Amino acid sequence: AAQVSRSAEYLAQEFSLTQQPELVGQKKSTLTRDVLGLPGSLSGDGVIIEADAKGKSGLVWLGGMVPALMKNDKTQSIMGVLSNKAGEAESLIRVNTRKGLQGNAQAVAGGMISTGDQVKERFRQIAKNQPIRLALSSKLDKVEQIDATSVFGSNGSSVKVIKSNQSADIVLSKVERLVKSEVPPVEEGEEALPPESSTKTFYCLCTLAGDVLPDTISDRPEAVKNKYESFQGAFDLIRWHQCLEQLINPNNSDLSASASLGPKSDSSSKNILLAKSTTAAAKGLNTVPANTSPGQVLTVNAETRYQLTLTNSSSESLYFYLFGFDAQPNALMIYRSETIVDDSSERTVLNPFMIEAGNELILPSDTEEFGMSGPSGIGSLYLLMTRDRLPQLEKAIDQATKTASKGSQAKQIKISDPVILREALLKDLANQSQSTQDIGLFEDDKYWTLSLNSWAMMRFVYQII
Repeated sequence: AAQVSRSAEYLAQEFSLTQQPELVGQKKSTLTRDVLGLPGSLSGDGVIIEADAKGKSGLVWLGGMVPALMKNDKTQSIMGVLSNKAGEAESLIRVNTRKGLQGNAQAVAGGMISTGDQVKERFRQIAKNQPIRLALSSKLDKVEQIDATSVFGSNGSSVKVIKSNQSADIVLSKVERLVKSEVPPVEEGEEALPPESSTKTFYCLCTLAGDVLPDTISDRPEAVKNKYESFQGAFDLIRWHQCLEQLINPNNSDLSASASLGPKSDSSSKNILLAKSTTAAAKGLNTVPANTSPGQVLTVNAETRYQLTLTNSSSESLYFYLFGFDAQPNALMIYRSETIVDDSSERTVLNPFMIEAGNELILPSDTEEFGMSGPSGIGSLYLLMTRDRLPQLEKAIDQATKTASKGSQAKQIKISDPVILREALLKDLANQSQSTQDIGLFEDDKYWTLSLNSWAMMRFVYQII
């Protein structure tokens, strides 16, 4: 219970921007030019605070950016200047490097930039090769830290051991456990000796809040130099989670959609616990329950059944893909499949949720049953929406869910190999972004270059008790 409470407290701080999108430390009406030298109503993701005489470079304040992007140095943003006059081509700037909420801006298209220009993210560049940032716990002694740095730092570019003052994805730590020795067999008539107990060291991975990932502790003690292979499953899970976090963009996409979460009820009235919407959809949908405070994580009961309402308020059909994580953690998705019969075989494949323009979809339906299943702790649900189906992602999902029981009814299933989904998803979104005007000006072979209007991603965070 203490671990769950500590995790909830940490994640409540971590996810406060997504539950109620406000600037950290700012109340709704206190952002004024007099106090901070900033515009009184910030409608973009930042503002130019300094520009050179030629209007080609400067400094940009990025207080409205997605938190997951701000803590990662392997993403870049191309931002549009909102102050362009009607009829003028939008000026675009690239944010190359950041320190805190301040970044260096370089003009890549359009006219000059000026101090006071508001900017909004238009394109997002996510590194194709993005290592896991592994911090070393203070519980490790000097020899263990040296061994860990050597082992994890020598495996190509997949893991990067970082200093304690840098932003990390996961922490390498250890726990001490009392282990009983095996009792040797005794001859008939001899008295068996009681097993001896001794304290052994088990290396593991921990969250930044200090909670141990249970699946990373082996059944027997191992030297830290032997742990790289056994951590691969956890690293793959982190990469998939990192990918979904970096795709959150409800305030930057022009897709018009919303989602609400509430308990399943036989009555027509809806008790909404959480709701999210893109900026292009109805305003005021980003809410928390009335009896909670901003930033507090919604608490749900694993035995209670819930329903998710997906609304397409745009003028075109949208496809919905629903992913999540439980507190174990396990990678999950809400899945509906269909059987395809061709000349040679019969196979079951993913059938994404499709909603026609102006319609809504309620999951589960009257004939379907699923809830917020999983162990006690923090869970999350990611809602990905696109105009077109994602063929690479769907193939990867079929491969990553081979062992799952599938059917035509929506159900929550575990993804056994989530890392293969990352490249497939980013490749699909990059392909759908190719027709976007100006994208050729800043494409980079080291990055997936994505137009934020190619998709919309929203997230719910909750605590299962």
